[in-house]
Amino acid sequence: MKTGARQVLTVLGLVASWLAAWVAAAYPVPEFTPQQLADPAFVKQALAKAEAGRTDLEAKRSKASALQLASIDNDLRKVGMVLEFLQYVKAHGYHPGDAGLDALAYTKSQRKISSQELPQVAKSPVVEGETGGPPAPEPAQTAPITHGEAVDIERHLVKGKTVVFDFYSDYCPPCRNVAPRLEKLDAKRDDLVVIRVDINRPGVQGIDWNSTVARQYGLRSIPHFVIYSPDGKKAAEGQEASAQVYKMLGDAGL
Repeated sequence: MKTGARQVLTVLGLVASWLAAWVAAAYPVPEFTPQQLADPAFVKQALAKAEAGRTDLEAKRSKASALQLASIDNDLRKVGMVLEFLQYVKAHGYHPGDAGLDALAYTKSQRKISSQELPQVAKSPVVEGETGGPPAPEPAQTAPITHGEAVDIERHLVKGKTVVFDFYSDYCPPCRNVAPRLEKLDAKRDDLVVIRVDINRPGVQGIDWNSTVARQYGLRSIPHFVIYSPDGKKAAEGQEASAQVYKMLGDAGL
């Protein structure tokens, strides 16, 4: 075999070894839901799993080749980031908006991933059981058709136009984030109307999951969208409707 061919094979062998080492060491950074982080038993279990992962990686590192070290060290950094996050949650509880939580490397890394994957979605929906943050002053917007009371949304359809019903609460940060954009979308498109549905009863602080309208529509997360087509037929609801709404916003440059 010629020298050149042997060198190529040697390089290919080294690349294959590096890839095998990388795959063997790869540590998938876990994602957690707010419900999971609010459960002390889950946090304790997740901590134990992360600690076991670190122990396993440290054992692998002690026997690793030079090619494997870089990958394993990177995974140790990632698992350390997860451990720091879970230890903080265990000690302080999970509270969205907590400055200490927001400063952690894990939180920052997840936000970076989310912003890359969903550039038009500022925050995840708030799910049932969460109270949300305090309401913040906002520009004047279209008045909602209800404040927690039961409502037949089909009585508010506009003939010949696409109608988007936005179920929200002033205590829901993602709702507050998207509201002005929806207002602009409504103003920008003559063929579309956005109608707001406040799920909070007057005087109730925090997201009012027990209001009549929230129970009427079985709400489990907000903002919750329902879309009707110009012919008055329901076109989409829930996650499907959310995807369509954020696409409308993106297409409109909002």
